[in-house]
Amino acid sequence: MHHHDFELIQGESIPDRLVLTCNVEIDYPNSQTIAGWVEEVSGRDGCVAFPFIEMETLRTNYTPKARTATRYEHKWIVNAHGDLKNARREAGGRAVLVLTIELNMTRFLANQHECNLRDLDALTPQEMFLQHDELLLAARAATLVDDNFLLGTARRGGTCFAHRAEFNHQIVERAMDGLHRLLAESLVPDDCNGLPRNVIVRINPPAVSQAEVYWEFHTDSSLSAVGTVADRMSMASNQVKVKTYLPDSRDITIDGEQNGMGVSIALSDAVRGTIYAKTPTVIRLEIKYLKNVRGNAARSLRGQQTVATVLHEVHRDAFNRMNRIREAFMQIAPHTDERADLLDFLRSIERAAAGDEARGKVMLELLFNRGSICETIEEGFAPRSFCERLVESGVVEPVTVRHRGVRPGGDRRYVLTAPYRSLVDSLTAVLPSQIALRAERNPATLQ
Repeated sequence: MHHHDFELIQGESIPDRLVLTCNVEIDYPNSQTIAGWVEEVSGRDGCVAFPFIEMETLRTNYTPKARTATRYEHKWIVNAHGDLKNARREAGGRAVLVLTIELNMTRFLANQHECNLRDLDALTPQEMFLQHDELLLAARAATLVDDNFLLGTARRGGTCFAHRAEFNHQIVERAMDGLHRLLAESLVPDDCNGLPRNVIVRINPPAVSQAEVYWEFHTDSSLSAVGTVADRMSMASNQVKVKTYLPDSRDITIDGEQNGMGVSIALSDAVRGTIYAKTPTVIRLEIKYLKNVRGNAARSLRGQQTVATVLHEVHRDAFNRMNRIREAFMQIAPHTDERADLLDFLRSIERAAAGDEARGKVMLELLFNRGSICETIEEGFAPRSFCERLVESGVVEPVTVRHRGVRPGGDRRYVLTAPYRSLVDSLTAVLPSQIALRAERNPATLQ
């Protein structure tokens, strides 16, 4: 039998999706110069080897849209979009490129060949943020999900829990440094990129506008675990939403996007808790900050702070919020997972039947309706080998029948063990006939 008590450890949460806002100031002497800068940054003049940002031409757009370059063979694991403002003055001035940057830290780590800090320090921005197809294919082959999943303990900060919080903090610092270098190589003129030197570009520090952190736990059946969480949390709050993810007919995977199941609860208008099946055997517990991250998770911070510092407070706040969800869940159902228990019950009978569907069907009917079986001869539906397999699985246990001895080589009786007997009782208790029978026996009904 199963019970799920997902023990949270502070500092064990992993950063996931980050949304950053970043303003880039561009001082330009005249409109022709910044128009040329836009063309070269976007790669249309062939000066930049791996264009990261491409913008609409200034010749036909008053406020050009900017986005991650997608017209090329290379693919980025970081996404940016925004607007270039105040760039049409004939006599020059200061334009501002307002960027929203989306970076998934899980995908960032999954995309690295090595995850120790020394190796990350040696990488170029392109090596950090260009998608490595071989790692993506390896992740899919190992987990049947995409690269938003971490394989191995190295990418999770090693085997020592005490070190993982510091590891995550330093990984975010490295990622932010790499992101700054990527923006600088793409936007700031220097001798290497060939951008116009009479344009002065300043990249302001990014601010966190959205953030997600999560914990992961292994379980025999993630769908059953999430289903049980959905049942219990729906009893505790009317703010719970249950969602199933329907796939394309060709997909066979189980994760947060396909063939999966999730339950979410609104903790405020800006914070949401989500629990969902990430893989067939992994459940993910996630806290999402949808807006005003500093106001909701880092109120104690003052002045301008780095992304890593803000995220440190996010991890702390997320732990407190998820722990309150866990405590509420455990108060409602401290040690139950009926869905997984039912699956275990059916699978145990299937294993005991050893491929004999007729025997398995009879056994299921007997155990569900009577709660017991008697051993038969080898040719019967319940030979000793069959019953012994059920005993080994914990579904039944042998009993001694009073006033009836067991003949040598004769019958033996088995009954459901207490946990599975309770499971069957709970399932039959909701049948209409049982409800009606209890109503008839109720003294208040008989009066």
